[in-house]
Amino acid sequence: MEKLFDKLIEKIKNSEWFTSEWDIYRNGNYIHVFKKNWLDENHKGVHFETYVNDNNKDSPVVLHAEGDVPNRDEFVQKVLEEVRDKEGSYDGHLFSNPSKNFCNSEF
Repeated sequence: MEKLFDKLIEKIKNSEWFTSEWDIYRNGNYIHVFKKNWLDENHKGVHFETYVNDNNKDSPVVLHAEGDVPNRDEFVQKVLEEVRDKEGSYDGHLFSNPSKNFCNSEF
């Protein structure tokens, strides 16, 4: 599984959109992808994350806002309002706010 995550990180870093504004944090088979101004330097801000579930069969990709994000609830609400009208174009994605995961897609 570790080699799979190595390849995933390499692919992300080689993507056209991945510029010096972006960064990646990895801890084993768990990664955060975030823009440097998203307050995630200590892994407590806004980030996309993925990991391998205990069943080793699926890996969610989640847009995540941690509790240290200033005005987190308002931020999440604004993001949800923006995507709600477009939800049909995000087939297979869940937009909700059960806690801090507000966009979740499993692959």
